[in-house]
Amino acid sequence: MKTLSKIFLPLILLPGLIAFFVKKYGNNFDFEELSKPLVDKVKKVEDSLELTKRQKELLEYIKFRAEVDMKKLKKEFNNVTDRTLRRDLIHLSEKKLVQKKGNTSNSIYSIL
Repeated sequence: MKTLSKIFLPLILLPGLIAFFVKKYGNNFDFEELSKPLVDKVKKVEDSLELTKRQKELLEYIKFRAEVDMKKLKKEFNNVTDRTLRRDLIHLSEKKLVQKKGNTSNSIYSIL
């Protein structure tokens, strides 16, 4: 659970930080420069999770959708076998990054 909070807490706080800087400085600040330490920290945490490139892509795909099922995942990752997708999802689930709902081919996956 600590890993999740290290990744997602900064992302949750980001809109508030943007609003604060816009209110205080208007549009006359370099957000890219200000956000670099935060982005670097999130990147280090993601790297420490030891995910493959495909697992990172899978996680990103699930992140930007409320829920996905295997049918959608197979369609998006059509160059990957069903078994490999399931192994990747199990790995993400063990890392407490993805939650599986259901026990059949109708399972739904979402971000924890």
